[in-house]
Amino acid sequence: MKNYRNETLPYRMPAFLAGIAMKRLFAKDMLASRIMTLHNDVQDILYGCRCVYDEAKRRDLPLPLFFKNMDCIFNKIENE
Repeated sequence: MKNYRNETLPYRMPAFLAGIAMKRLFAKDMLASRIMTLHNDVQDILYGCRCVYDEAKRRDLPLPLFFKNMDCIFNKIENE
């Protein structure tokens, strides 16, 4: 990661400074802004969560908190 120090700097500084730095970064760097927009796709995130959930269930992994939270989220989505 030493080759990407300037990109990882906001993640290594205090939160209030990181917020300011990231706001400026996304305002000036259109590529970074577009990447973060794509990372904010709720349907894509839920798809990834569902894949992990299904695989954990298939393998019968002991993840009670994860299953409880994901069941709550999936039920909320289905009832909307």
